[in-house]
Amino acid sequence: MGFAMAASASPEAGYLCIWTRYEANRDILRKLILEIDNV
Repeated sequence: MGFAMAASASPEAGYLCIWTRYEANRDILRKLILEIDNV
């Protein structure tokens, strides 16, 4: 919901927020995959 408000205020800000969230999720997924591979 927060990124939707940012997108309505500024397309660039909304895109940056979505991209930052995607990058954070990708890092978390990478760590989970590495932990699963190490088991």
